Amino acid sequence: MKRRQLVTSLSLLAYLCVAVSAPAQSNGVMREVWLNLSGSAVADLTNSSAFPSIPSFDGVLTNGFESPTNVYDNYGQRLRALLIPPTTGNYIFLIASDDASQLFLSTNDTPAGKRLIAHVDGWTSPRFYHVEAGQKSVAVSLTAGQRYYLEALMKEGGGNDNLAVAWQKPGDAEPADGSAPIPNTNLVAYGLGRPVFALHPRNASMVENGATNFSVQLSRSLGASLQWVRNGTNIPGATSATCALGSLRLADSGSSFYCRATNSYGATNSNTAILTVTADTTRPTISYAQSFGESTLVTVGFSEPVDPVSASNPLNFFLNNGVAILNAALLDDGSAVLLRTTPLAWGTTYPVTVSNVRDLAQTPNTILPNSQHAFSVSYTPLPITYVLGTNEPAGPSSRRTALAFSEIIYHPADRADGKNLEFIEIYNSNPWTEDLSGHRISGDVGYAFPAGTTIQALGYLVVAPNPSDVQSVYGLANVLGPLTNSTPGNTTNVLDNGGATIRLRDELDAVLLEVTYDDQPPWPVAADGAGHSLVLARPSYGEGDPRAWAASDRVGGSPGAYDAYTPVATRSVFINEILAHTDPPQEDSIELFNYSSAAVDLSGCVLSDDPTTNKFRLAAGTTIPARGFLAFTATQLGFRLNAAGETVYFVAADGSRVLNAVCFRAQENGVVFGRFPDGAPAFRRLSSVTLGTNNAPPAIQQRGDQRAAIPPGQQR
Repeated sequence: MKRRQLVTSLSLLAYLCVAVSAPAQSNGVMREVWLNLSGSAVADLTNSSAFPSIPSFDGVLTNGFESPTNVYDNYGQRLRALLIPPTTGNYIFLIASDDASQLFLSTNDTPAGKRLIAHVDGWTSPRFYHVEAGQKSVAVSLTAGQRYYLEALMKEGGGNDNLAVAWQKPGDAEPADGSAPIPNTNLVAYGLGRPVFALHPRNASMVENGATNFSVQLSRSLGASLQWVRNGTNIPGATSATCALGSLRLADSGSSFYCRATNSYGATNSNTAILTVTADTTRPTISYAQSFGESTLVTVGFSEPVDPVSASNPLNFFLNNGVAILNAALLDDGSAVLLRTTPLAWGTTYPVTVSNVRDLAQTPNTILPNSQHAFSVSYTPLPITYVLGTNEPAGPSSRRTALAFSEIIYHPADRADGKNLEFIEIYNSNPWTEDLSGHRISGDVGYAFPAGTTIQALGYLVVAPNPSDVQSVYGLANVLGPLTNSTPGNTTNVLDNGGATIRLRDELDAVLLEVTYDDQPPWPVAADGAGHSLVLARPSYGEGDPRAWAASDRVGGSPGAYDAYTPVATRSVFINEILAHTDPPQEDSIELFNYSSAAVDLSGCVLSDDPTTNKFRLAAGTTIPARGFLAFTATQLGFRLNAAGETVYFVAADGSRVLNAVCFRAQENGVVFGRFPDGAPAFRRLSSVTLGTNNAPPAIQQRGDQRAAIPPGQQR
């Protein structure tokens, strides 16, 4: 495994790897780099199809025969120069690298006479020349002033990387580890010159209105700039290796294209390519037709770009089953048309019929009359947990303590026996017992825990205004209390029905937990008199965040235990649309929507605007289809909605739970309040009444329009 050595510091900033700025600057080392090559052996470089003709980039090093250190992974490089010995005699060469490398020296100034003189098979730290025996060459006799071709190849896998070549001149001591590389003054960069093309553009033939491109690659760049030329004229902005052409016309046929590459040594032109454009004689066809769940939008795609005039004419499109096409618009890609229609039925298959749509050919081709493509109005909704939320395991809600307010029932349903079932539940998420001696509940209510009070590991403790009432109804033992408020002797409404603040303080009176609940959204409104408790369903939000709380699984909650979620089919049915402010002939109405992909039996379920009264019970045998709707008018319900605002409840047939509850504020006359898309978590003002079918999009909010500021509806 590689590791960094704390040796001679090599800064990447000490190197300059740039294109030569002037032909007169010839001292240095030509460097060519090939990126994105796996492996760590030199053969992984030399066997690449891009070697040696197509490097990723090149340049000239001006700090001796050494490359930058620790710059890339999975790359290879070649360093080349003409070596000029200062004196005649025997020279020894040493190479260091990470990973493997090979060093070649020629008998003259051409690569033809090169031979391998040293190598690294594994890896070394920078300028460490004595790790492997092969790093050092035998003595080589060189003549002063003569030029010798010198080449180094290196392949890097991963981790650190380096490459350096040093020499021992006649009469000098052998270079020690850390010695500088062969200096720039004895090197002339090999291979300088005008750009060289490795790949040239090729002739292209396309059908009109099609697209094509011409491409080049350079084997020698040295800072070259590119410019594409068409019919002898520079193409503005065409300065990359690829020249892209689109929307070809017949008049473009016969055009010539070449690329000019220019660097400081001169310019080179690529070969010339000829573009041939043939006439389009193929009729457009329908590629697809689809609806993405929006009941009034259909997208029709064609096999090619089409004429905007014919494609935007709604009379050229037809849908059956009495659906009207209101308008047609060609989309930006030029080959798809968006149809706005009257509402489509979910799950129904529709054939779309198209005639008279033309393509963009110089001599237009027209689609075959009455071309058809079928589609169905369907979509895959998000999992229902995105609407209802997902309960987390019981756990802490604060960094200050492992304790948590895990359940609160502040407005229990009225009871004939007059018993008060208000309570606060505390959970201990620690795997050990917690001592609550000296702790107290404060805020709008109060209770001091007696000395010796403990809460078991992963256990629950219940505090109530009237402990005996809670114990008798729920069958619990050891319910603590009484929990009190500022009204002396009050044991019937200690936890304020309209909202209150509850704190837990430790023996030093530091606040460990604090929650201020409310009876208005975004707090769960099913906990306000409909019998449910507030449960800490998502403690990771923190107990002060309404998103942490949900209505309990069942009416009455679950004091002293974890409130487990019970999946039942009717939970997938939501109150989806409300019309609460009407004048005749309109009627107040409530719409239900089945979010699931299966029909649901709603026999005996209840709709009401009073949590204590079952005002309307659905008849036996009532079912709501998959992704379907049921709508009820005030005449059918037997009650009207309060236009000033109230809460509507959808209750299970056995009364065990509120399946859905929506709280709304004052409503505009004739304006519907609903979810968009159907089943979405939030309620909004919608653009039109669509009872019994897919909801219309939200109404457009005008600047300063306070009527649009109705908050989202709140489900259980």
